[in-house]
Amino acid sequence: MASGKSPIVWVLAGVGCLGLLFVGAIVAAIVIPNFITAREKAHQFETLAAMREVGEALDAHHARHGRFPAAGSMAELAPPLQAAGAESPPRADGWGNELRYLCWPSAPQGCEHYTLASAGRDGRFEQEELSAYPGEETPRNDYDRDIVLLDGGFLQYPGRG
Repeated sequence: MASGKSPIVWVLAGVGCLGLLFVGAIVAAIVIPNFITAREKAHQFETLAAMREVGEALDAHHARHGRFPAAGSMAELAPPLQAAGAESPPRADGWGNELRYLCWPSAPQGCEHYTLASAGRDGRFEQEELSAYPGEETPRNDYDRDIVLLDGGFLQYPGRG
């Protein structure tokens, strides 16, 4: 052989490379899913925090005016919340999807109740009407499920399991 190394050295080198590749594949199979899960949990936590922040601003508005703001979108909701003291209320959930707001009964001066919802990771709402949610704890790792806040309390939310 021109290189001066025996075939056994080449076989051992090849087996060693395959071994490293095998170990690397095992590490990747463990690390990548854990990273993805951690990222989705962070988006979910960010969504819950954003919804709590908007809920607190809505409560402050209610305390000051006796009603929740009449608005059809987060863009319409922002000015009344800023007037109630919220600096820059979140408009989107942790996945970047716009939150939905509904108040009822709707009147020009405001509403008695509200619902705030996130469509979750998939960006699709489970219910067309925000008032149609039955209220339930959902599996924590089902990131596509909607998260719903009703008058300051979570109606549908990720559970502990």
